[in-house]
Amino acid sequence: MDARPIELLGESDLLRAQRSAGQALDAWRAFWGLAPREAQTACVRAWQSAERVRAVEKDWSCWAGDNGEWAAASPGLVSGVRRALFGAPQIGVPESGAPVALDTCDQAVEDLVVRLLKKTPPAAVARRVTGAAASLPVGALAHGSGSALLDIHTCEARLLVVTRCSPPIRQDRAGSQPFAESHLAMHSVPVTVAAELDDLDMDLATLQSLEAGDVIRLGAKIDHPLRISAPGGGTICFGDFGTVGGFRALALRKSAAHEGA
Repeated sequence: MDARPIELLGESDLLRAQRSAGQALDAWRAFWGLAPREAQTACVRAWQSAERVRAVEKDWSCWAGDNGEWAAASPGLVSGVRRALFGAPQIGVPESGAPVALDTCDQAVEDLVVRLLKKTPPAAVARRVTGAAASLPVGALAHGSGSALLDIHTCEARLLVVTRCSPPIRQDRAGSQPFAESHLAMHSVPVTVAAELDDLDMDLATLQSLEAGDVIRLGAKIDHPLRISAPGGGTICFGDFGTVGGFRALALRKSAAHEGA
């Protein structure tokens, strides 16, 4: 049976991605000599973003990264960057008459997308021809994909960015000391907890007949929370199965009191 790894994003992960996008936008403006302007950025889990992408229409420019990253910009982005860099175009002069300005604006927009997708070389991002309606990658819409959707509104345009975001590895604070030796001893006591998805009843004959490759159907659905229990069997909290940094992990959802246990 093939199992797809699940990466669930907490509120702190979304807030960190939102903050990182704001920093990338500020750094981009400073690099291209653009005046600082306020941008409103919302960040949600990509698989919960169906309502947000309904406003995406045709003629958006789209980009795709090499690891599931994706971006789309409304038609006004290039023209807004051009006005900011070169001023308003002269009346009666077509945009094709200023190829240098257009090429510079394209490079600036490409640089912004690379920064938001956290890609170092521009070659890591492939641009798609405009004209087709923008749609999020299917993989990002799968529950627990680990992808976040950034919805960025600026005075020039609107950008949608799908980026992978993984929780940081927790590290102990340097120099932190317990209050007393008793605390140190208590903290070092190993405790084994169990994460239970479901229970099932099976007769002995069925148990003895099981072979490699057999599938045992559980009553719980894949998105049901797992019960985390203490050695004595008491419920500590509930969580969701996923992966962090290549390891299997549990994202804590609710305490036992909130879940009604």
